[in-house]
Amino acid sequence: MEIRSIQRFGSGTHVISLPKKWTEKYKIEKGDKIVIIEKEHGILVLYPEKLKKLRQVITLEDSPLLRREILSSYLSGYDIIRIKNVKNKKIIRETAQTLIGLEILKETTTDLELHFLIESVERQDPREYITNCLNIALTMQKDGIKSFFTSDKTLAKEVIERDHEVNRLYFLVVRLLKTFLRHPELQHPIVPEECLDWRLLGSYAEELGDLAVEICNMTLKHKMSVDMLFSHDLQKKFIRLMEETHKNILSCFKAFLSRDVHTADSLKTKILELWESKDALFASAEINGDITNYQMVYQLTRFLTRNLEIAVDIADLVIR
Repeated sequence: MEIRSIQRFGSGTHVISLPKKWTEKYKIEKGDKIVIIEKEHGILVLYPEKLKKLRQVITLEDSPLLRREILSSYLSGYDIIRIKNVKNKKIIRETAQTLIGLEILKETTTDLELHFLIESVERQDPREYITNCLNIALTMQKDGIKSFFTSDKTLAKEVIERDHEVNRLYFLVVRLLKTFLRHPELQHPIVPEECLDWRLLGSYAEELGDLAVEICNMTLKHKMSVDMLFSHDLQKKFIRLMEETHKNILSCFKAFLSRDVHTADSLKTKILELWESKDALFASAEINGDITNYQMVYQLTRFLTRNLEIAVDIADLVIR
């Protein structure tokens, strides 16, 4: 950090010199334009106008960890990912298909070049993507529960396919939020101190999608009719509890959007009541002999419990 004194010239013009190392690093010459953006709390952001036109490039070598390296480069905000000495182009194509905006634009016998094609990143709003992600995940859960209690394996497979869209949206959100934090000069819609909260919300939405996949995998694995595993009464009560849990997750999300601490706090109380109802439901079901498969019950209990925990976590984002 450097502290520099402001000079005053003429009838009130204030001037400050730029650090020599910085001007040499970015090749600043006479006549170059410097962009100045005023931020909150008296902060000014300065950067050379020509930097905005530069694209971030990374070069990778083919390796067993290539999928992870491509994903890491994407999340880190690289615009061009060059891959040398490629042995299996199928892996690269499959990975690119899981990432929104990433396309193969150049290809030779041994090399590939991936480009991020979404322009004007600062105009993208991660909040909209996270909202979509959450709504898709909750719909997946609703259909996943239906597939389980109706033994609809076709529906279960379709829900699992939908999880790819949730993951794609989540990866894009992470990329955008990281870009906003690294480039304060961008006129983006989220202030830096809120980026972590939105990243957490995105991760909760992505996990809700993963939970939907878990219950769909249960549908695909069990061969007996659910009616032989659980009583009709237990099934109805479980579905009712899940519906109430989903309502509370959405209400907590709305409270987060409006920063309504009072509503978030009251919702936590309702969620704790649902938690007690969940414990009472499975305890009474065991006593009444409504259960014949305790492994399934454990998985359903875990599924419902994690949903309730996520609802509490979202409410806590508002309160803290």
